[in-house]
Amino acid sequence: MRRRNRYIVKSAIILIAAIIGMVYIVNLDTSFRKVVLDRMDTAKINTILISKSPDYTDQLVKDKKEIQSILNALAEMKLRKSSVLDKGLNSVYMLSIFVDHENERDLFGITLYDQNYIEIYDETKTKNKVTSYKITSDYDVEPIRKLFK
Repeated sequence: MRRRNRYIVKSAIILIAAIIGMVYIVNLDTSFRKVVLDRMDTAKINTILISKSPDYTDQLVKDKKEIQSILNALAEMKLRKSSVLDKGLNSVYMLSIFVDHENERDLFGITLYDQNYIEIYDETKTKNKVTSYKITSDYDVEPIRKLFK
């Protein structure tokens, strides 16, 4: 009888650990839309400042159609939280998204490393304002790239 009870307890512990692990893994995957766009009114975005390195050129985007084109290109990007960034990077785009809310400005800072990694700075957070993600899907970087041609 004791053996049976130990077997049941061990099985329950393994099952609970497996469920916790699965919930953790599922929560690692997200999208650009969930992390950034769903947290703001995209109609109120009035400016996106884009900087490109290594040549450090800047483009200020104020045209609503261009802003929407950039956001549409990034919207369906699939992301997975990551603590490691590959430092062998060729091109980096840094985007600052400004949203005007009646004399108050919220800011999201996005850094795209090649087509592999992204860091997102969220001004509204009180802790851990920068989160790193590995990009797990293809996305169209052309709306950003064409600004620098």
